[in-house]
Amino acid sequence: MIISARSAQKVIFSTCRRLKIGDGVRVESYKRDRFIEIYLVSNDKYKIIENGYIRRELTISGQELKDFLKGILSIEFPRSNVLYLSEVHSII
Repeated sequence: MIISARSAQKVIFSTCRRLKIGDGVRVESYKRDRFIEIYLVSNDKYKIIENGYIRRELTISGQELKDFLKGILSIEFPRSNVLYLSEVHSII
């Protein structure tokens, strides 16, 4: 699904809250050369895979997710107007 970069934080956060354990979402730039994957690992833990300007994996809590999204979207997609959002199923 194509989403506006302006509303990306709200759309991604609400999508992450509806995930089942093991499922995730993938956010890609318009050119699809950078992406962020967010997986629900347990009830309140998310695994973040960042592959763009910075390449790293980390685990954060659900409370930190909203603030983390705001920062990461500005770093990875600073000039993007459009982003791709897709669901990724079962990493387990």
